[in-house]
Amino acid sequence: MYVQQLAGLTWRRIRLERLEHRVTLDRLERYPTLEEFTQVNFNYPNGVENYLKGLIKIGDDEYSEYRDKLKQVKGYQEAGLTLEALKQLESNESTMFRWISRAASEYNLTNPTAERIYHAESGVEGKTLPLLELVLGRVRHEIEAILWIPDHQEEIDDAITRVRDLRVYELMQMNVSKRAFDDLAREFDRTLARLRKQQEWRLRQGKVIDVTPTAPELT
Repeated sequence: MYVQQLAGLTWRRIRLERLEHRVTLDRLERYPTLEEFTQVNFNYPNGVENYLKGLIKIGDDEYSEYRDKLKQVKGYQEAGLTLEALKQLESNESTMFRWISRAASEYNLTNPTAERIYHAESGVEGKTLPLLELVLGRVRHEIEAILWIPDHQEEIDDAITRVRDLRVYELMQMNVSKRAFDDLAREFDRTLARLRKQQEWRLRQGKVIDVTPTAPELT
């Protein structure tokens, strides 16, 4: 009975060690939340949250394409985007027009065609502004948010390392598994002591044959 209890305690300790290993790895490898980034004083601009949350990475080709699109939308903001040029983007079904159209929808413009986008207006902070001006600003902000990730990758990696260090510290502070290990160890020692007492008693009663090997006598 005591041997069976010792085997059970040993198996429970092994299972606890495996569980602790899995939980620790999962905790350390999981991508940081925005709250954890804040805890390690990692600052990022507004609008980056959605891209930072999933750490959306783009390849070199995509990076160059986004850079070109950013340059394009800046040019529209500086020089102005005519109705004819906007219609041309629409007829070509360009990526830029899809971004402009989606941004216009976010300003509650239904059926955002080039004509409607160009002539529409929207109220912002008590002012009435051309919708196209607001839309171009939103598209630019979105592209800049996407490019912020690769432009600050080293800072992000450093923040992730600090988050994982903080997690290790928190796991050490919690110390839940250590208490469980200590409880199992104490129970194991108590059971082993009872087993040894039982064995000693049986030896004294002569009910057990002692087969402990002894060293041969020297002649």
